[in-house]
Amino acid sequence: MDLPGQERVLGWEVIRVPVVLGWSHSNQGLRRATTSTPDVAQLRWGIESLIQRRVIRLNPNFVVWQSAAYAVVDCVYSAQANYSGGVLPMLRVRLARRLPDDPNLALSAFIADVDGFGPDKFERYARDVLTRQVLARRRKVEICYDVARFLVQRRCEYKRDFQVLDGQTLDGLILGELPNAIRGIGPTLARYLLMLLGREDHIKPDIMMTRFFAGLSTWIPRYGHQGDAETMRTVIREVAGGMGTSAARLDNAIWLHQRAQKRRGA
Repeated sequence: MDLPGQERVLGWEVIRVPVVLGWSHSNQGLRRATTSTPDVAQLRWGIESLIQRRVIRLNPNFVVWQSAAYAVVDCVYSAQANYSGGVLPMLRVRLARRLPDDPNLALSAFIADVDGFGPDKFERYARDVLTRQVLARRRKVEICYDVARFLVQRRCEYKRDFQVLDGQTLDGLILGELPNAIRGIGPTLARYLLMLLGREDHIKPDIMMTRFFAGLSTWIPRYGHQGDAETMRTVIREVAGGMGTSAARLDNAIWLHQRAQKRRGA
């Protein structure tokens, strides 16, 4: 029997949060007792128990791109998309035919490749190389192009350029400046881009991750809330540290688990 969940409106999307713990009986029937304060120890224990039972397993095929260009395209095209069946083949086959992933692939090379399609370059590049998907009422290829230009203007061409920046400078650039400059890049995608650029202490606090944490305890994290996102990051980073892995790789394992649950209709 399916237990009732809690529905919340996140922008245009209504999600139903699956409940694992925290139900209580009242004269109104079965209802969930929730709290606005996270119990970090309980959240950590919940994840660790799933790992010990091998419900959550690290992915031996965790994707690490060599170039910043592939990191940007992955970041943008992963939003509201089929990652395994759509985004990865697009990157590994369609884009790779023109611009193979390589540490020396510059973001300016991606910009020049798009520019080479002339008038209506975004429409033609989307059709012939990437896809016509849109995000925030813009073609995703246009968002990729604008992100690449933004980063090149700040003298960041290669993945190694980001890796030599100190944490505060990099966070300010990707988490602060970028979302304010580019329509289509919000806080969640900005954190994901940090992961793809090599900051594996970050996670992607998307709807899948929010659902996962909502099922661990009586705490209901708020999607898009930066304080709640930082709490989820802290918990995952602590658990990952105890496993000898990174927060990004544990994030990926949790994402795969959530995707499997969704496919099973759990």
